[in-house]
Amino acid sequence: MMEDKRIERGSDLDKEEINGATLSAFLLQKYPDRVHGDLASISYLVGEIVKSGYKSLGELNLDLEKAAKAFQYYEEHYLPDNIKKSQDVGVVRQSLSIINDAYLSHRIKTATPVMIEQFKKSKMAVE
Repeated sequence: MMEDKRIERGSDLDKEEINGATLSAFLLQKYPDRVHGDLASISYLVGEIVKSGYKSLGELNLDLEKAAKAFQYYEEHYLPDNIKKSQDVGVVRQSLSIINDAYLSHRIKTATPVMIEQFKKSKMAVE
């Protein structure tokens, strides 16, 4: 895949548009120790990200970096007992839900009130 090679070489993420191929390659590079989401979950995530206003992988990466500590708190305290580690797409969804209100508003249909409260607590725990 051309996107894999470009992102492996350290392409300028600010110039990389968000689509299924580029996001998949980015997630494989960013989260190599996590289970990689399937094509359907990557595609759905692309739609959520784009609807929230992200235009490049650089913008996305910035928010993922900002949310890293809060996500770590979330994962340690709120994952269901039967899940030890989030998949790469889960890291993105949970991180953006913590840090980006526009993204969270697009997830309201799937995020329960309990989850929303957990996202807020995770953010506050590291501020």
